[in-house]
Amino acid sequence: MEKLSASVSEVADLITYQDLKIKILRAKISKMYTLEQAIKIYQSTKYSGKHSNMNNRLVKPVHAAYHQLFSEVLKNEL
Repeated sequence: MEKLSASVSEVADLITYQDLKIKILRAKISKMYTLEQAIKIYQSTKYSGKHSNMNNRLVKPVHAAYHQLFSEVLKNEL
């Protein structure tokens, strides 16, 4: 779990809470995309490019932490 906690911090450094919140709310309000589409777009544009340069050993825990962080934001905002 220590590794996951550290990874949550790393993810938080890559994406700010406010940026994530704005993107989710913008997609929700505009109703141009379903929530699932908005998440896929966010992952492909904001996250995927960021983790590609990380050490391969860190990718899985960071990916898991990213989903944990995203879930927490969704619970709070939607």
